[in-house]
Amino acid sequence: DDFGATWTKLTSGLPNEPVNVVCEDPINQNIIYIGTDNGLYISLNTGSEFFSAGKTFPAVAVHDLEVHPTANELIVGTHGRSIYTANVSVLQQFNTSMENKQITLINVKNIRHNPNWGRSWSKWFASAPQPHAYPFFANTPGKLKISISNKAGLLIAETFIEVEKGVGFANYDLTVLPTSITKFNEQRKAEGLMPIEKADDGKYYIPTGTYKIGLTLGNNTDSAEFTVK
Repeated sequence: DDFGATWTKLTSGLPNEPVNVVCEDPINQNIIYIGTDNGLYISLNTGSEFFSAGKTFPAVAVHDLEVHPTANELIVGTHGRSIYTANVSVLQQFNTSMENKQITLINVKNIRHNPNWGRSWSKWFASAPQPHAYPFFANTPGKLKISISNKAGLLIAETFIEVEKGVGFANYDLTVLPTSITKFNEQRKAEGLMPIEKADDGKYYIPTGTYKIGLTLGNNTDSAEFTVK
C-alpha cells in the first residue's frame, strides 16, 4: 500500500515451517494462496488469517501456485507428489461481509428435474445417488445442520456434518425423508398434484417446485430458496 515503506507480519494460522510460494487470486484480491513445506494454506482476508486447504490435500511440499485465468482453477505444483487442481470459483465469490456472519450460503442455484432420479436400468447395477452441493462459508468450526423444507414449511430432509472454518459444501441427495412423505403427499393432493412415488432405489425424490435450504451453525442460520424446474 505504501510501496514497501512499512511491512506487516502475516502468520496467523500458518505453521512454523518454510513458505515456498505466495499467490494472489487474480479475480478476488482478498484471497491469498500459500504453499509451505507441508501443505497448502488459504487466506480470504488479504493474509490476516490463514486456514488449511483441507484434509483431502496431502501433507506435501508445495513449490508452485497459479490460478488459471479462465477456468478459475488453482494449479498446485508439489515436490514429488505430482500436480493438483481445484476449482476456486466459489472461493472467488467470498466478500468481507461474510466474515461478520457465522455461516453464509454462497450462490444457491436452481436444479433441473430429472425423472430418472433413483431409477435402476439393470438388476445388476444400483442407481447412482444424485447429491447436489451447496457452497457455504463457515466462520467457526462446529456441527452444521443442513435442513430442506418445501414451500409450505414442511421439513423434508435434515442432516448434520462437522465443518472447519472456511469454504465447504453441504450435500443434499434430493430426497424426502420417509417420515415426511405422507404429509408431503397430502399437501400435494390438496393442491391438486399427483403424489410422488418410491423410486427403484427405495427413495422418494423431490418433484418440481420451490424449496428452501437452511444451514445452522451454533445459534446462527442462513437460508435461501431454490427451484426445481
